[in-house]
Amino acid sequence: MARVSLWIVLMVSLHAVASPSLWMFRAWQAEDGLPDLSIAGLAQTADGYLWIATKAGLVSFNGQEFSLVPQANLADAPARPVRCLLRDHRDWLWLGMERGPLLCLKQDR
Repeated sequence: MARVSLWIVLMVSLHAVASPSLWMFRAWQAEDGLPDLSIAGLAQTADGYLWIATKAGLVSFNGQEFSLVPQANLADAPARPVRCLLRDHRDWLWLGMERGPLLCLKQDR
């Protein structure tokens, strides 16, 4: 059974490589405005924004530019790197900060 599964995966992979792809690849770097290349988490909210957890803090990306969320916008947040990021079913972002604190960001606040 494992050999059949592996064979199917290989055949699908070979077909994907042989056929033209509709996917586009782009690497974003510091030159493009990403403030830190150490990424600990990613989440996309319903409004289309991509949220990135980095050592520099929380970063939002609208598809064209990166914006570091100012620490002052994160009430009671310690000045620490964001270590993990999760979007829940209510579209709230949960941030796991270095050394323990957990923050919840809601769209209206």
